[in-house]
Amino acid sequence: MVWLRGGNASNGKISRLSVTFNTKYSLNVDFLAGLDAGFGDELFAHVVNILDKPNKIWWMLDWNNSAVISESFDFGDGKMSCIVLS
Repeated sequence: MVWLRGGNASNGKISRLSVTFNTKYSLNVDFLAGLDAGFGDELFAHVVNILDKPNKIWWMLDWNNSAVISESFDFGDGKMSCIVLS
Protein backbone atom coordinates (compact mmCIF):
# COMPACT_ATOMS: atom_id res chain seq x y z
CA MET A 1 0.00 0.00 0.00
CA VAL A 2 1.15 3.51 -0.68
CA TRP A 3 -0.03 7.00 0.18
CA LEU A 4 1.14 9.42 -2.49
CA ARG A 5 0.40 13.11 -2.25
CA GLY A 6 0.06 14.30 -5.82
CA GLY A 7 0.12 17.62 -7.53
CA ASN A 8 -2.66 20.13 -7.57
CA ALA A 9 -3.73 23.22 -9.45
CA SER A 10 -2.20 25.55 -6.87
CA ASN A 11 1.34 24.10 -6.97
CA GLY A 12 1.37 22.88 -10.59
CA LYS A 13 3.26 19.68 -9.70
CA ILE A 14 2.73 15.96 -10.11
CA SER A 15 4.23 13.04 -8.16
CA ARG A 16 5.73 9.88 -9.61
CA LEU A 17 6.27 6.59 -7.83
CA SER A 18 8.26 3.92 -9.70
CA VAL A 19 8.80 0.35 -8.52
CA THR A 20 11.00 -2.10 -10.45
CA PHE A 21 12.07 -5.56 -9.35
CA ASN A 22 13.12 -8.96 -10.71
CA THR A 23 11.52 -12.32 -9.99
CA LYS A 24 12.04 -15.92 -11.03
CA TYR A 25 8.29 -16.63 -10.96
CA SER A 26 5.08 -15.32 -12.46
CA LEU A 27 3.18 -13.21 -9.93
CA ASN A 28 -0.26 -11.77 -9.42
CA VAL A 29 0.20 -8.36 -7.82
CA ASP A 30 -2.44 -6.48 -5.82
CA PHE A 31 -1.79 -2.74 -5.82
CA LEU A 32 -3.49 -0.32 -3.41
CA ALA A 33 -2.88 3.44 -3.38
CA GLY A 34 -4.48 6.22 -1.39
CA LEU A 35 -3.94 9.39 -3.39
CA ASP A 36 -4.40 13.10 -2.96
CA ALA A 37 -4.27 13.93 -6.65
CA GLY A 38 -5.33 17.33 -7.90
CA PHE A 39 -4.78 16.35 -11.55
CA GLY A 40 -6.11 12.79 -11.29
CA ASP A 41 -3.84 9.76 -11.56
CA GLU A 42 -2.52 7.07 -13.88
CA LEU A 43 -1.18 3.59 -13.17
CA PHE A 44 1.20 1.83 -15.56
CA ALA A 45 2.32 -1.81 -15.46
CA HIS A 46 5.09 -2.71 -17.94
CA VAL A 47 4.62 0.67 -19.67
CA VAL A 48 0.92 -0.09 -20.34
CA ASN A 49 -1.58 2.37 -18.89
CA ILE A 50 -4.01 0.20 -16.92
CA LEU A 51 -5.79 2.99 -15.04
CA ASP A 52 -6.47 6.63 -15.91
CA LYS A 53 -8.55 8.87 -13.66
CA PRO A 54 -8.48 12.44 -15.04
CA ASN A 55 -10.40 14.08 -12.18
CA LYS A 56 -9.24 15.31 -8.80
CA ILE A 57 -9.32 12.52 -6.21
CA TRP A 58 -8.92 12.43 -2.45
CA TRP A 59 -9.04 9.20 -0.47
CA MET A 60 -9.79 10.99 2.87
CA LEU A 61 -7.21 8.87 4.76
CA ASP A 62 -9.65 5.94 4.62
CA TRP A 63 -8.56 2.69 2.94
CA ASN A 64 -12.27 1.81 2.48
CA ASN A 65 -12.98 5.00 0.51
CA SER A 66 -14.07 4.45 -3.10
CA ALA A 67 -11.28 6.81 -4.28
CA VAL A 68 -8.59 4.31 -3.21
CA ILE A 69 -6.98 2.73 -6.26
CA SER A 70 -7.21 -1.05 -6.09
CA GLU A 71 -5.85 -2.97 -9.07
CA SER A 72 -4.62 -6.52 -9.63
CA PHE A 73 -2.37 -7.50 -12.50
CA ASP A 74 -0.15 -10.39 -13.56
CA PHE A 75 3.60 -10.18 -14.08
CA GLY A 76 5.59 -12.88 -15.83
CA ASP A 77 9.03 -13.89 -14.63
CA GLY A 78 11.87 -11.42 -15.11
CA LYS A 79 11.95 -7.65 -14.64
CA MET A 80 8.73 -5.97 -13.55
CA SER A 81 7.83 -2.31 -13.31
CA CYS A 82 4.92 -0.31 -11.98
CA ILE A 83 4.57 3.50 -12.17
CA VAL A 84 2.01 5.78 -10.55
CA LEU A 85 1.61 9.38 -11.72
CA SER A 86 -0.47 11.52 -9.44
